[in-house]
Amino acid sequence: AIQCLQQLHDAELIESLEWEYEYPSSSQYASEDPDLYEQIKVSIQTLDQETFTLSQDRNAKVFSRKLLRHTLAATVMSHIFRNHGEWSTMTIKEMKRLVSRSTTTNDSNAETLNALQCLHELRDARCFDLSWDFCASPTSDTTEIVRLSITGNKSLDIVFEETRDVYQNSKSSAKRRLATMAMDRIMEHSTKDWKSMTMTEVKEIISCT
Repeated sequence: AIQCLQQLHDAELIESLEWEYEYPSSSQYASEDPDLYEQIKVSIQTLDQETFTLSQDRNAKVFSRKLLRHTLAATVMSHIFRNHGEWSTMTIKEMKRLVSRSTTTNDSNAETLNALQCLHELRDARCFDLSWDFCASPTSDTTEIVRLSITGNKSLDIVFEETRDVYQNSKSSAKRRLATMAMDRIMEHSTKDWKSMTMTEVKEIISCT
């Protein structure tokens, strides 16, 4: 379950995946003996902007962190594929196809999908190459540089970056802002606003191959 969840995130079919560990646990469950418990929390955000968070305490002397991570990951996977049957019987290729289909279609309105989903759809259609980089800021321990790089046809070479405060601004919100800037740049010569186009129209203008 952990590997499947991570692969969906690496394929950018899950916008964010975060694990948090608190020891000793401050939960009510562990209040009688907090030094005996660790709380593990997993949070995801889908490309549809749905957020799902799950946490559980483990007795550090009885259960391993790996075991509880697996249990939480399995529950998250069940949530993601709740409308598609039993995820554990699927291949990772089938999972990716189902998640991708649930968020994008060629006839979907680009604004409805949002800029980040549009970029992912265009990348999957081989319109261009896309990469995200996350680097620690050289000037502060509490900031991170989020960088979006796009290269492709017609001498397309775009780099946008944003410095975010890791305690105040989420990584996903920074990615959405950069994605919007990138879509505006890519479609700047179009006579029609890309937000009102279908994905098929956008692909035709970019001349995806």
